[in-house]
Amino acid sequence: MAVPSDYWEVKMMKKWVVELTASLPGLDQKESDLVKYRIQKAKERIEEVENVILAGELELDIFNTSLLQSLFKHNIILKKGPEHPKGFLLKSGKTSDLYINMRETLRSPSLFSSIIAALERVVREIPVDKDTCFLGVPTMGAVLAPVLAVGRQANLAVIRLNKKSHGVGAGAIEGNFTKKIIIIDDVITSGTSVREIEEAYIKMYQPNAEVKIITVIDRQDHNYKNVTSLFTLEDIKKFAKRKTEKNYTTTGVEI
Repeated sequence: MAVPSDYWEVKMMKKWVVELTASLPGLDQKESDLVKYRIQKAKERIEEVENVILAGELELDIFNTSLLQSLFKHNIILKKGPEHPKGFLLKSGKTSDLYINMRETLRSPSLFSSIIAALERVVREIPVDKDTCFLGVPTMGAVLAPVLAVGRQANLAVIRLNKKSHGVGAGAIEGNFTKKIIIIDDVITSGTSVREIEEAYIKMYQPNAEVKIITVIDRQDHNYKNVTSLFTLEDIKKFAKRKTEKNYTTTGVEI
Protein backbone atom coordinates (compact mmCIF):
# COMPACT_ATOMS: atom_id res chain seq x y z
CA MET A 1 0.00 0.00 0.00
CA ALA A 2 1.32 3.45 -0.93
CA VAL A 3 2.41 5.86 1.82
CA PRO A 4 3.14 9.63 1.60
CA SER A 5 6.86 8.96 1.27
CA ASP A 6 6.22 7.06 -1.97
CA TYR A 7 4.73 10.14 -3.62
CA TRP A 8 7.61 12.26 -2.32
CA GLU A 9 10.18 9.78 -3.65
CA VAL A 10 8.62 9.77 -7.13
CA LYS A 11 8.59 13.59 -7.20
CA MET A 12 12.24 13.82 -6.14
CA MET A 13 13.38 11.09 -8.52
CA LYS A 14 11.66 12.75 -11.48
CA LYS A 15 13.32 16.04 -10.58
CA TRP A 16 16.68 14.26 -10.42
CA VAL A 17 16.12 12.68 -13.85
CA VAL A 18 15.44 16.11 -15.33
CA GLU A 19 18.61 17.50 -13.77
CA LEU A 20 20.73 14.56 -14.92
CA THR A 21 19.34 14.81 -18.44
CA ALA A 22 20.13 18.52 -18.55
CA SER A 23 23.73 17.78 -17.53
CA LEU A 24 24.41 15.45 -20.47
CA PRO A 25 25.51 18.03 -23.08
CA GLY A 26 29.20 18.70 -22.78
CA LEU A 27 30.09 15.52 -20.91
CA ASP A 28 32.76 13.23 -22.30
CA GLN A 29 31.79 9.69 -23.34
CA LYS A 30 32.68 8.04 -20.05
CA GLU A 31 30.81 10.58 -17.94
CA SER A 32 27.86 10.54 -20.33
CA ASP A 33 27.55 6.75 -20.11
CA LEU A 34 27.60 6.92 -16.31
CA VAL A 35 24.91 9.61 -16.18
CA LYS A 36 22.72 7.69 -18.68
CA TYR A 37 23.06 4.59 -16.49
CA ARG A 38 21.92 6.60 -13.45
CA ILE A 39 18.98 8.02 -15.43
CA GLN A 40 17.91 4.52 -16.47
CA LYS A 41 18.10 3.23 -12.90
CA ALA A 42 16.16 6.24 -11.63
CA LYS A 43 13.41 5.63 -14.20
CA GLU A 44 13.23 1.97 -13.16
CA ARG A 45 12.85 3.03 -9.53
CA ILE A 46 10.17 5.58 -10.46
CA GLU A 47 8.21 2.89 -12.28
CA GLU A 48 8.57 0.50 -9.35
CA VAL A 49 7.24 3.03 -6.82
CA GLU A 50 4.49 4.20 -9.18
CA ASN A 51 3.30 0.60 -9.41
CA VAL A 52 3.02 0.49 -5.62
CA ILE A 53 0.94 3.67 -5.72
CA LEU A 54 -1.24 2.42 -8.58
CA ALA A 55 -1.76 -0.96 -6.93
CA GLY A 56 -3.24 0.76 -3.91
CA GLU A 57 -5.44 3.07 -5.96
CA LEU A 58 -6.73 0.30 -8.24
CA GLU A 59 -6.98 -2.40 -5.55
CA LEU A 60 -4.68 -4.73 -7.52
CA ASP A 61 -1.63 -6.45 -6.12
CA ILE A 62 1.86 -5.30 -7.13
CA PHE A 63 2.51 -8.31 -9.37
CA ASN A 64 -0.63 -7.79 -11.45
CA THR A 65 -0.12 -4.03 -11.59
CA SER A 66 3.35 -4.55 -13.07
CA LEU A 67 1.95 -7.11 -15.51
CA LEU A 68 -0.79 -4.73 -16.65
CA GLN A 69 1.82 -2.05 -17.21
CA SER A 70 3.82 -4.49 -19.34
CA LEU A 71 0.76 -5.29 -21.47
CA PHE A 72 0.48 -1.61 -22.33
CA LYS A 73 4.20 -1.23 -22.95
CA HIS A 74 4.28 -4.16 -25.38
CA ASN A 75 1.19 -2.86 -27.23
CA ILE A 76 -0.84 -5.92 -26.25
CA ILE A 77 -3.61 -3.51 -25.31
CA LEU A 78 -4.39 -1.17 -28.19
CA LYS A 79 -6.71 1.81 -28.15
CA LYS A 80 -8.65 3.84 -30.64
CA GLY A 81 -6.55 6.63 -32.11
CA PRO A 82 -4.90 7.89 -35.31
CA GLU A 83 -3.77 4.37 -36.23
CA HIS A 84 -7.18 2.88 -35.45
CA PRO A 85 -9.67 5.74 -35.98
CA LYS A 86 -12.73 3.49 -36.19
CA GLY A 87 -11.89 1.41 -33.13
CA PHE A 88 -11.91 -2.37 -33.22
CA LEU A 89 -14.44 -4.96 -34.34
CA LEU A 90 -14.87 -7.74 -31.76
CA LYS A 91 -15.98 -11.33 -32.31
CA SER A 92 -19.31 -10.41 -30.74
CA GLY A 93 -19.91 -8.01 -33.63
CA LYS A 94 -19.62 -4.94 -31.42
CA THR A 95 -16.97 -2.25 -31.82
CA SER A 96 -14.69 -1.15 -29.01
CA ASP A 97 -12.21 1.63 -28.29
CA LEU A 98 -9.87 -0.98 -26.78
CA TYR A 99 -8.48 -4.18 -28.27
CA ILE A 100 -6.48 -6.86 -26.46
CA ASN A 101 -4.20 -8.84 -28.75
CA MET A 102 -2.87 -11.52 -26.41
CA ARG A 103 -1.33 -13.52 -29.27
CA GLU A 104 1.38 -10.86 -29.43
CA THR A 105 2.63 -11.99 -26.00
CA LEU A 106 4.13 -15.01 -27.76
CA ARG A 107 6.72 -12.64 -29.24
CA SER A 108 7.98 -11.81 -25.74
CA PRO A 109 9.08 -14.84 -23.68
CA SER A 110 9.44 -12.75 -20.52
CA LEU A 111 5.95 -11.26 -20.84
CA PHE A 112 4.40 -14.63 -21.66
CA SER A 113 6.14 -16.13 -18.61
CA SER A 114 4.72 -13.37 -16.43
CA ILE A 115 1.20 -14.13 -17.67
CA ILE A 116 1.68 -17.82 -16.93
CA ALA A 117 2.98 -17.00 -13.45
CA ALA A 118 -0.05 -14.79 -12.75
CA LEU A 119 -2.47 -17.47 -13.97
CA GLU A 120 -0.69 -20.11 -11.90
CA ARG A 121 -1.34 -18.02 -8.80
CA VAL A 122 -5.06 -18.17 -9.62
CA VAL A 123 -5.03 -21.87 -10.45
CA ARG A 124 -3.30 -22.75 -7.17
CA GLU A 125 -6.41 -21.61 -5.32
CA ILE A 126 -8.68 -24.05 -7.20
CA PRO A 127 -9.04 -27.65 -5.94
CA VAL A 128 -7.84 -30.10 -8.59
CA ASP A 129 -8.33 -33.87 -8.57
CA LYS A 130 -8.38 -36.81 -11.00
CA ASP A 131 -11.70 -35.64 -12.43
CA THR A 132 -10.45 -32.15 -13.29
CA CYS A 133 -9.32 -31.12 -16.74
CA PHE A 134 -8.02 -27.87 -18.18
CA LEU A 135 -9.72 -27.09 -21.47
CA GLY A 136 -7.94 -24.70 -23.80
CA VAL A 137 -10.02 -22.45 -26.07
CA PRO A 138 -8.36 -21.88 -29.46
CA THR A 139 -6.12 -20.09 -30.05
CA MET A 140 -4.40 -18.63 -26.97
CA GLY A 141 -6.31 -20.77 -24.50
CA ALA A 142 -4.88 -23.84 -26.22
CA VAL A 143 -1.41 -22.39 -25.60
CA LEU A 144 -2.00 -21.48 -21.95
CA ALA A 145 -3.94 -24.55 -20.82
CA PRO A 146 -1.16 -27.17 -21.27
CA VAL A 147 1.29 -25.17 -19.15
CA LEU A 148 -1.26 -24.72 -16.37
CA ALA A 149 -2.36 -28.37 -16.52
CA VAL A 150 1.21 -29.61 -16.21
CA GLY A 151 1.79 -27.31 -13.25
CA ARG A 152 -1.19 -28.81 -11.40
CA GLN A 153 -0.65 -32.36 -12.70
CA ALA A 154 -4.19 -32.27 -14.07
CA ASN A 155 -5.93 -33.66 -17.15
CA LEU A 156 -5.76 -31.62 -20.33
CA ALA A 157 -8.20 -31.22 -23.22
CA VAL A 158 -7.65 -29.07 -26.29
CA ILE A 159 -10.19 -28.31 -29.00
CA ARG A 160 -9.03 -28.37 -32.59
CA LEU A 161 -10.04 -25.53 -34.88
CA ASN A 162 -10.65 -28.16 -37.57
CA LYS A 163 -11.58 -31.79 -37.04
CA LYS A 164 -8.79 -34.25 -37.74
CA SER A 165 -9.45 -36.29 -40.89
CA HIS A 166 -6.44 -38.60 -40.85
CA GLY A 167 -4.66 -41.07 -38.57
CA VAL A 168 -6.40 -42.19 -35.39
CA GLY A 169 -8.76 -40.30 -33.12
CA ALA A 170 -10.29 -38.29 -35.95
CA GLY A 171 -12.17 -35.82 -33.79
CA ALA A 172 -12.12 -32.22 -32.65
CA ILE A 173 -10.95 -32.85 -29.06
CA GLU A 174 -7.53 -34.02 -27.88
CA GLY A 175 -6.93 -35.22 -24.33
CA ASN A 176 -9.15 -36.19 -21.39
CA PHE A 177 -12.56 -34.53 -21.22
CA THR A 178 -13.56 -34.98 -17.58
CA LYS A 179 -16.52 -33.89 -15.43
CA LYS A 180 -14.79 -30.94 -13.75
CA ILE A 181 -13.76 -28.54 -16.49
CA ILE A 182 -11.63 -25.42 -16.12
CA ILE A 183 -11.91 -23.47 -19.37
CA ILE A 184 -8.82 -21.40 -20.13
CA ASP A 185 -9.00 -18.44 -22.50
CA ASP A 186 -7.11 -15.20 -22.97
CA VAL A 187 -10.06 -12.80 -23.23
CA ILE A 188 -13.77 -13.22 -22.62
CA THR A 189 -16.11 -10.58 -24.02
CA SER A 190 -19.68 -11.68 -24.66
CA GLY A 191 -18.84 -15.34 -23.99
CA THR A 192 -19.40 -16.45 -27.60
CA SER A 193 -16.42 -18.83 -27.63
CA VAL A 194 -17.44 -20.38 -24.31
CA ARG A 195 -21.03 -20.89 -25.47
CA GLU A 196 -19.81 -22.53 -28.68
CA ILE A 197 -17.75 -24.98 -26.61
CA GLU A 198 -20.64 -25.67 -24.27
CA GLU A 199 -23.04 -26.35 -27.13
CA ALA A 200 -20.70 -28.37 -29.34
CA TYR A 201 -18.69 -30.34 -26.78
CA ILE A 202 -19.57 -30.06 -23.10
CA LYS A 203 -23.28 -30.84 -23.54
CA MET A 204 -22.37 -33.77 -25.75
CA TYR A 205 -19.55 -35.35 -23.74
CA GLN A 206 -20.03 -34.07 -20.17
CA PRO A 207 -23.54 -32.57 -19.88
CA ASN A 208 -23.41 -32.45 -16.07
CA ALA A 209 -19.90 -31.06 -15.86
CA GLU A 210 -18.90 -28.50 -13.25
CA VAL A 211 -17.42 -25.63 -15.27
CA LYS A 212 -15.14 -22.78 -14.25
CA ILE A 213 -13.68 -20.15 -16.58
CA ILE A 214 -10.27 -18.53 -16.13
CA THR A 215 -9.13 -15.73 -18.40
CA VAL A 216 -6.44 -13.10 -18.51
CA ILE A 217 -8.93 -10.32 -19.25
CA ASP A 218 -12.69 -10.17 -18.72
CA ARG A 219 -14.40 -7.52 -20.83
CA GLN A 220 -17.56 -8.07 -18.72
CA ASP A 221 -20.10 -8.15 -21.55
CA HIS A 222 -21.59 -11.53 -20.59
CA ASN A 223 -23.82 -13.17 -17.98
CA TYR A 224 -21.41 -15.84 -16.74
CA LYS A 225 -20.93 -15.92 -12.96
CA ASN A 226 -18.15 -18.51 -12.92
CA VAL A 227 -15.39 -16.34 -14.43
CA THR A 228 -12.10 -15.56 -12.71
CA SER A 229 -9.78 -13.14 -14.48
CA LEU A 230 -6.50 -11.36 -13.84
CA PHE A 231 -8.01 -8.09 -15.02
CA THR A 232 -11.41 -6.71 -15.94
CA LEU A 233 -12.04 -4.09 -18.61
CA GLU A 234 -12.77 -1.70 -15.76
CA ASP A 235 -9.30 -2.35 -14.28
CA ILE A 236 -7.72 -1.50 -17.64
CA LYS A 237 -9.69 1.72 -18.05
CA LYS A 238 -8.90 2.82 -14.49
CA PHE A 239 -5.21 1.98 -14.97
CA ALA A 240 -4.94 4.06 -18.14
CA LYS A 241 -6.90 6.93 -16.59
CA ARG A 242 -4.69 7.02 -13.48
CA LYS A 243 -1.57 6.97 -15.63
CA THR A 244 -2.80 10.03 -17.47
CA GLU A 245 -4.06 11.91 -14.40
CA LYS A 246 -0.89 11.35 -12.39
CA ASN A 247 1.42 12.12 -15.34
CA TYR A 248 3.25 8.86 -14.86
CA THR A 249 6.26 8.02 -16.98
CA THR A 250 5.00 4.93 -18.80
CA THR A 251 4.32 5.58 -22.47
CA GLY A 252 1.44 4.26 -24.51
CA VAL A 253 -1.29 4.50 -21.88
CA GLU A 254 -2.66 7.98 -22.43
CA ILE A 255 -6.36 8.12 -23.24
